[in-house]
Amino acid sequence: MLDMCISYLESKGLHVRGIFRVPTSLTVIKALKQKYDIGEDVNLAEIENPHVVAGLLMYILRQMDEPLVPFKLYDKLVALSASTAGDLEDEKERERDIESEGDDDSSAVLNRTANFGRDDIPIQSLRAFVASIPFENRFQLSRLVAFLDNVVSEGDANEATVGSVVHIFTPLLCRPAGCSWMSPTHIKSLQATKRVIRVILSKGAEIFTKSVMAPPSPTKEESDPQAARKEEDMEVVSEVTDAAVEQQAQNAGSNVDMEAHLFRNLCVVDVLVEDLVASAIFNKDSG
Repeated sequence: MLDMCISYLESKGLHVRGIFRVPTSLTVIKALKQKYDIGEDVNLAEIENPHVVAGLLMYILRQMDEPLVPFKLYDKLVALSASTAGDLEDEKERERDIESEGDDDSSAVLNRTANFGRDDIPIQSLRAFVASIPFENRFQLSRLVAFLDNVVSEGDANEATVGSVVHIFTPLLCRPAGCSWMSPTHIKSLQATKRVIRVILSKGAEIFTKSVMAPPSPTKEESDPQAARKEEDMEVVSEVTDAAVEQQAQNAGSNVDMEAHLFRNLCVVDVLVEDLVASAIFNKDSG
């Protein structure tokens, strides 16, 4: 459904003033999401208000059990930010300027926030980080980043800036495990994560390269399921054969023991017979 929202907004939302900043009915948004979740057909093309679909996109990201940047990578994301306390204070001040001057000419705001935060995080480090995100999440993130880049590019019409997009979407893309959205724990490291997300959004084309976006190599089962099944069958046959050989060895050992036991018994019988015969001859001679 995320891709459906992006496709709709690429067609009908890029030039809409205040996109992602104009509130809309949460009841309508929840109804659309619930309808989709139970398998009913949802035709976004029938929605006339792009702000509804923009709100739906943000709601989908917010309601994910795990954000596009997985919990296990959150600390790594924070560590990527090498901002000093001074850098973070500068970014906070810029955000306050954006919020207080929201009614100013959009191009002027864009000029003031074009360098929102510092962007000296090495591209290679960012590529390695993005490549460590599971492929499905990585694909969705790349789709979203490319779309948001288009949103900012149309800032003269929709009044979106790098700073405003980062401010809105960073909390939706990542949060620590075990905490709710915008909880104190989430907010605590938000400035650091904003800085990283800002660079990812600004330099998406350099980060989401072909090698970074390469899908994982298929397993043997995926690439050749018939050969994998044959190998499994051979393993089963080998196990059965080994068990049979072991059983035969045990049986052979049992047979050897039995033969030895019978041989000993026969020897005893022979001795007894010899003794009886000798005794009978002795008694006959004595008589």
